[in-house]
Amino acid sequence: MPPGLVVMNLGREKASSRGRRPIRPLAPPEANYARVGIMSETESRRVRQVKVIIIWLFNMLYNLMPFFVLKNFLLRMTGIRVGSGTVIHTPVRFLGMGRVSVGHGTVINSRCYIDNRVGVKVGSNVSIAHDTKIYSLGHDIDDPYFAEKGKSVEIEDYVCIFSNVLIMPGVRLGRGCVVYPGSVVTKDVEEYAVVGGNPARFVRYRAKDLRYQLRYDYWLAF
Repeated sequence: MPPGLVVMNLGREKASSRGRRPIRPLAPPEANYARVGIMSETESRRVRQVKVIIIWLFNMLYNLMPFFVLKNFLLRMTGIRVGSGTVIHTPVRFLGMGRVSVGHGTVINSRCYIDNRVGVKVGSNVSIAHDTKIYSLGHDIDDPYFAEKGKSVEIEDYVCIFSNVLIMPGVRLGRGCVVYPGSVVTKDVEEYAVVGGNPARFVRYRAKDLRYQLRYDYWLAF
C-alpha cells in the first residue's frame, strides 16, 4: 500500500479513537469570497458597471436641467460644493460622484471634462474655457498590471485657463496664473505665471492687481 494511504488511514484511526471527525481539506479561496467580504472579479466588474451607469445618469440629468439654480442644487445634493455665483455650463462631463469643490464666481464653460474620481478643487473667480479636460486619475504605465494612479488637482483663485487645455493628475495651478490654449499642464504652475505649450512652459508673469468678479450665468452660452 502506498505510504500516503497508510498515513491517511492512521489519521482516521486516531480521529475515530478520540471521537473526532476527520479533518477536511480547505475550500479553494474563491469559495470564501462571500464569507470574508471579498468580491470576486465578476462581482467587482458588476459593481463598477453599476457605478458607471449611475454617473452616466447623473451627467444626463445635469445636462438636461434648464436653470442654474436647479443644476447647482443637484450638484450639492450629490456632494459637489459650489459657491455663490458659480456656473458650470453644459454639456459637461463628470467622471465620478462628489469630490469637487468650487469657490464663488467661477465659470466653467461647455464641453469640459472634470475627472473627480480622486478630487478637484477650484477656487473663486476662476475662468475655465470650453473643451478643457481636468484629470485626477490615470494609469501607471510602468506597472506590470497597469495599475491606476492619481492625485487631486488644485486650481487657486483668479486662474485663467483658455480652451482645449489638458491638466494632468496632481497639478496645482497657483493664484492668478494663466494657461494658454491647447497647453498640456503636467507640473505645478507658480502664482501669476503665464504658461503655454506641450508640455506647458513659462512665458511671462501676469499683473498681480486682480480685482474682478466673474459673472457669466447666461443660458446657452458658449
